[in-house]
Amino acid sequence: MDANVETTDTEVNERARHEQHAGTADFIECVRVNQTKLTAELKAHYDFIVCASISSSACSARSTFLSSSTSSN
Repeated sequence: MDANVETTDTEVNERARHEQHAGTADFIECVRVNQTKLTAELKAHYDFIVCASISSSACSARSTFLSSSTSSN
């Protein structure tokens, strides 16, 4: 085998780490550009704000279920 063609595991790992960093840097730049764009589009005032989460929905569903089951007994 030609010594110029062979690569060691260390070289392969270093190349993979470099590619990962390059991908991370690209991602970070995309996030920065997107956040700048979204910040520029924010309005000074909004008519309403909607907040939701799975846990609050589950609590609401449980409360509704318990209310309906106790009222039917």
